[in-house]
Amino acid sequence: MEDTIIRVLVVDDHPMIRRGLAAMIQSEKSLQWIGEASNGTEAIDQCAASTPDVVLMDLMMPGQDVAQAMDGVAATQVIMARLPNTRVLILTSYHEPNVVQRAMQAGAAGYLVKTASAEELVHAIHKRLCRQARAGI
Repeated sequence: MEDTIIRVLVVDDHPMIRRGLAAMIQSEKSLQWIGEASNGTEAIDQCAASTPDVVLMDLMMPGQDVAQAMDGVAATQVIMARLPNTRVLILTSYHEPNVVQRAMQAGAAGYLVKTASAEELVHAIHKRLCRQARAGI
């Protein structure tokens, strides 16, 4: 796994968070930023188009159109049903036990608080993908 480039999709409703995560990913030789989405619906579309290895998923994303809004939990569930080899890593502003638990039940591989360092995030991405490879998924 150490020579493998991990393809990462970033999903967050805040443009500055997306840009910061994209810059961090692009600075890592082992990671490849393949795109971004600002809500769950866009995330599902991006996953279908680019098949990422890892999706960094925000949990709380109000949609611009409330009728079409899809939060990170619902998007994770759809992505896992359609692309079971993709790993979803939840990023949240603070530990929201009920929402994080629902995301994990929907198939998320883990979660990090957004205050995590770049090193912690890169480590978590590698850890989740390596666990997948060892499990033969």
